[in-house]
Amino acid sequence: METAIRTVYRTGGVVIGLSEVKKGLMLGKLKAIIYSISLPDEEARELETLVKMADIPIKMVELNSLDLGSLCNKPFPVAVLGIKEFGQSDLGALIKK
Repeated sequence: METAIRTVYRTGGVVIGLSEVKKGLMLGKLKAIIYSISLPDEEARELETLVKMADIPIKMVELNSLDLGSLCNKPFPVAVLGIKEFGQSDLGALIKK
């Protein structure tokens, strides 16, 4: 999963952060969502509700937000990733509805 996240970040298209992901969901521009285990429960429930309405896959990864940020080569925590394009990644196959 970690290799797939790195690859999708490098070769695909992603948006970072809860507010950007919410915007992407509302506009119908996202194909999948990945979120960190450290995303607060209330925000995770809200995100899962939005994803159900958008009918796209969502996956919680067993990484904290610092580790997820590190996978994306960011020097800050990343709690949520919205996938616009999978690029050369096999992430689509790893995330199930």
